[in-house]
Amino acid sequence: LGLACLLGVFACAYNVLQIDMAQSLSATYTTFAGNFNKAMTVMISITMGLERLPEGVWGFVMLLATLGNISAFTVYSYLQLK
Repeated sequence: LGLACLLGVFACAYNVLQIDMAQSLSATYTTFAGNFNKAMTVMISITMGLERLPEGVWGFVMLLATLGNISAFTVYSYLQLK
């Protein structure tokens, strides 16, 4: 029960941060940030052994797609700074 309450606090903080980002940044940047968050969650889950890549070629495709998403956000963020 304590862990559920702690996760609720983190979820609330995340939602407040995301709403603040959406109001202060462009919609495109907020969308990229959300997708980056999801891609990093997938990578962390695979690294920690919580998830596995699909068998065969689809595992490689998923890995490339996730890394492509992370790379696209990184490049977009870098170009926004310039």
